[in-house]
Amino acid sequence: MTGDAAPAIGTEPRDRFTIRMATLADLAEGLAMYRDFVAEGDLAAFPFDDPVEVTSLMRAAIAEGRTIVGEMADGSIGGVLAVRPARFPHSTRDYLADLWYYVVPEARRTGLARRLLEAARDYAAKCGLPALFAPMAGTDPAKVGRFYSILGFHRIGGVYLHTPPPREKG
Repeated sequence: MTGDAAPAIGTEPRDRFTIRMATLADLAEGLAMYRDFVAEGDLAAFPFDDPVEVTSLMRAAIAEGRTIVGEMADGSIGGVLAVRPARFPHSTRDYLADLWYYVVPEARRTGLARRLLEAARDYAAKCGLPALFAPMAGTDPAKVGRFYSILGFHRIGGVYLHTPPPREKG
């Protein structure tokens, strides 16, 4: 990581990482992790094909203080969680939505994923938002579901995605 250090959200001497808000200096590393997230999460059918738009959205999430990272002892980013306030169409109350959440393979099973979600819950509480919505992506939904359950999340259905086939150019 380069640039000015962001304030740490929480760190303990036994940790191999520090949880902090992202800075724009983290953008390039975050974008690389986003590509891994899409590839690993089997999200190729999702319309993530506009790198300019993805970069703009990520830059805004960082600039608005809505992106939490886990910085490893070597200065690299081991995980990221970007959030946004949202509202279900049938509700009058806002909640905090998980815009995207990813931990690199070498940082898994270290407690980093848990700490990122705990930081997001703290952020939601600070913003007066009563809930955190965390959709699942990946190759093992049961494993992800167990992880979320341990942290007090409750399953409320599932997400199904339909994307039309690409149009022929010409």
